[in-house]
Amino acid sequence: MELKDLYALAEAKGVRIMDFSLPENKAVTLKIAENCYIGVDPAVFGRECEERIIIAHEMGHIATGGFYTEDTDEEYRKKQELKAEKWAMEHLVPKTALKNAIKNGCHSLESMAEHFCVNEEYMSKVLLYYLDN
Repeated sequence: MELKDLYALAEAKGVRIMDFSLPENKAVTLKIAENCYIGVDPAVFGRECEERIIIAHEMGHIATGGFYTEDTDEEYRKKQELKAEKWAMEHLVPKTALKNAIKNGCHSLESMAEHFCVNEEYMSKVLLYYLDN
């Protein structure tokens, strides 16, 4: 899923993505009544790979209903973060697309990350996720 597709999905779902200074978190998703908002630190914009990862993760919270507050216990938070991250990985690097990329010559972590426009750390997480599932 390309960055423009993520923004189109957000728009289609009525999700508003806004600049918001979040130097520690980079992004946050809020659900107020029936409306969802994603606040993204402007420092992320312009770095497409990072922006894709962050927007996909936050859209994962919305798609899976994985919301929580500061008062939520740690175990529940971790479950919601994991659901959002799984959604993001499956949409940024679909399993069949990964298999095709490998068949077509993407054999290094660097080449896979470049192919899917994610950073190498994220690509590593994706590979571990698919190896476990």
